[in-house]
Amino acid sequence: MINFDNKLINDYINGNDIDATLLEQLEDNTDFMIEVIKKSNDKKMYLFCGDNVKKNFKFVEFFIQKFKSDTNLINEVATTFLNSRKKSNNFDLEKDTIIVLINNLTKNIDDDNLMKYRIESTLFLTEITIFLQNEKQKNNTFEGLGFNIVESLLEGYDILCDYVAKTFIEDLFYKNKDLEEIIHNNITNKEYLNEDNIDSFISTFIEHFDTSLNEYLSYDQELLKDLKKDLDRIYKRWDYMINVYNSKKVEMFRDVLLHYFKYNTGEEPSFTYTELEACIVKNLNLKQIFDNADKFDERIFNCELEKVNIESANLMETDFDYNNKTDCRFIKFAIETAKKIFFQNEKVEYDPYIEHNKQKKKQLFFMILIDDKNS
Repeated sequence: MINFDNKLINDYINGNDIDATLLEQLEDNTDFMIEVIKKSNDKKMYLFCGDNVKKNFKFVEFFIQKFKSDTNLINEVATTFLNSRKKSNNFDLEKDTIIVLINNLTKNIDDDNLMKYRIESTLFLTEITIFLQNEKQKNNTFEGLGFNIVESLLEGYDILCDYVAKTFIEDLFYKNKDLEEIIHNNITNKEYLNEDNIDSFISTFIEHFDTSLNEYLSYDQELLKDLKKDLDRIYKRWDYMINVYNSKKVEMFRDVLLHYFKYNTGEEPSFTYTELEACIVKNLNLKQIFDNADKFDERIFNCELEKVNIESANLMETDFDYNNKTDCRFIKFAIETAKKIFFQNEKVEYDPYIEHNKQKKKQLFFMILIDDKNS
């Protein structure tokens, strides 16, 4: 970069006489015009810039950052620059930087003239995705999500690297996901999300998927700002959401179990739905969850269900020592359903058609065995 005399810069800004040949050279010099705009803070100076300056990546990036609040102007400046670029089958990182920069600065502005930057930014990410897929097949240095490859490709283009890093974060925590539900399904202690522990929690989570991405983010915490805000919101309403999720689980469990009773095509069990629910709640230590869900009132029953030994400590499959096979089937189904919903965080649905076909297949199997024995 050439160091220009302050007097020369001031003379240009103030319109003092400058040799015509020198004046033309100065207006076509990127570094000089940047210094003029820095000192004058005058966006109109763009009009005096030579074509080479208007097509210069360094100048355009600077100008857009400097006057980012004037969306019409930065769109005009960017368009002039982008139209000057030759089409290429490879990445044009200077062009992509300007596109992503405008997109970042104007993402909350509803303007049809800015829509092209949204589209082009998305296309850039698509190209990165395809590039990584190809690299994964042929590159032995590919690690995790491939952010080490991204860093190598985009070295020196921090705006692009940040943009891809933030997209990776969104994919990990948000894409087709409910962040709050993910957090509640993976940690049981909200203090992982408090002010002292949140950085460690995020780092450990990301490290599991991509070491290079985690290291990159450790130097640029600003990229995690939105995620931290969301996690802080989750932390503050933790207790409330625990009750919400548990209520949904209770509703799911009851819905499945009621359907199992309703569409049962075999013999009726010796107990009612209410009795079976009470037993499951008691033996699997779910009383507090059910109580909080709807003030579930546990009933005390002197029924044969008390003979069933349910291993509540580890919820392993249990061999039931029970005479009534129908009772055993209902109890086993209830335990397996509760285990999936309350301890494995699985979503369970009961499809009577599928269950009916299972029973028919079993009956057909035993009929074949009996026919084989009689023949």
